[in-house]
Amino acid sequence: MNINCTTDGSFAVMKLSGDLGADQTDRIRKTVLNLTSQSVRDIVIDASELESIDSKGLETLLWIQTTCADHLGEIRLAGSTQNIHTVLEMTRLRGRLICCDTVEASHASLNSTP
Repeated sequence: MNINCTTDGSFAVMKLSGDLGADQTDRIRKTVLNLTSQSVRDIVIDASELESIDSKGLETLLWIQTTCADHLGEIRLAGSTQNIHTVLEMTRLRGRLICCDTVEASHASLNSTP
């Protein structure tokens, strides 16, 4: 799994590629904690190159959501593949995690949130 982050003020894009599973959760959590320590509130998870996600990966996404909320922010999933959408549907998380087609649409969605 590769993790690449870019930040712009209180906004960050975290691009994930490969498989999001139990062996990656600690790395992702450390990355998110580092971002929030730099006053990042809103995080877009660019999932366009994410190939698969397991239950620990889903748990990590929910943890990111809670962590952002604790910092008065939100998360968005951008560019998720059909495989990821199917997993979110099967686990009934599709309604809890907001998905957008692109990083730009995710950013616009976060900017329009009151």
